[in-house]
Amino acid sequence: MGVIKNSNLFKEFIENDIATLTRSDLGVRSFQEIQPVLTRIRNMLEEMISIADTNEKVPEEQISAIMSYVQDYATYATGIRNYNMELDARNGFEGHQKLIDSVKSWFTGIFKGNINDGNSYRSYAFLDNYNSLKLLNLEALQNAKAEIDKLTEKATEAFSTVESLIETLRQQASSEAVQDYAAIFEKQAERYSHFKFKKPWHLKIGKAQMWLITAVFLICGFVGFIFNINSAFPIDFSHGNQIAVVEMITRVLIVSFAIYLISFAIKQYNIQNHLYTLNKHRQNTLNSYKLFIVSLDSSDATTKNALLMEVAKAIYESGQSGYIQGKDGEMNPSIIEMTRFVGSK
Repeated sequence: MGVIKNSNLFKEFIENDIATLTRSDLGVRSFQEIQPVLTRIRNMLEEMISIADTNEKVPEEQISAIMSYVQDYATYATGIRNYNMELDARNGFEGHQKLIDSVKSWFTGIFKGNINDGNSYRSYAFLDNYNSLKLLNLEALQNAKAEIDKLTEKATEAFSTVESLIETLRQQASSEAVQDYAAIFEKQAERYSHFKFKKPWHLKIGKAQMWLITAVFLICGFVGFIFNINSAFPIDFSHGNQIAVVEMITRVLIVSFAIYLISFAIKQYNIQNHLYTLNKHRQNTLNSYKLFIVSLDSSDATTKNALLMEVAKAIYESGQSGYIQGKDGEMNPSIIEMTRFVGSK
């Protein structure tokens, strides 16, 4: 590889470019007449050198033949570069014409397959070598293309495998994330409302149950207070109307405060149950989402995105649970409509 290009002969070949060999400095005695001939030969030689130096299948005999062609080019180039117009003028410029004729004869011999070597013709298989190198190069290109096609096919298969793996990992990650968030909402719901015996004599309750027990105790205490209010806070009219009014106001204040405490406890009970209902709804939504995703076609990205948007709305939009009356609006029914749509597919 690179045998020809590493030789001194090739360096000389490069130096003898067409612009130098034209010898435009000679004016009317320049070699402009054979410029097309030299250009064509040089281009063919450059192709042959390039193929021979990059293709391992080129035999040494063919490389030697190419070197001989480059040597011939260098011989004619040396004659042109060393041409002296002043000396040749004494002979009627016969040397100038002889150089031109020899280059033309060489060019003609290339395409005839033989060349006039002074006194006789010798075989000059320039075109045979040129054509065989072109075919060899074509074969190498075809082999390279076939190899590239194989590599492209393997790369495509590998890319498809990677895409499939990424999609599988994405689905697994999505499924695991959904499970994690469902578990989080479940724990949040248990914080707000829960009633369970974990072990004997170990009762676990949520905030709603704590407020319910508090409300029951307050109501019982209030009822007991009502039955004993006369003994606890009697109204004595014998001390005058002013004292009686103060005692009645005291009764009213105590009763009002007791009613406020009871209503506050009941409201807290409703709030905790409301939060429990919302979190259970979110948990159920995520669990249902997993089932819907499995039932959908893997290529149906539109329905998946629409379903995901509805799940997000169901999670982040707070609605009425029946425990609190407010202006939050009803539960978003579009998730129900979406489940019907998915079920009909």
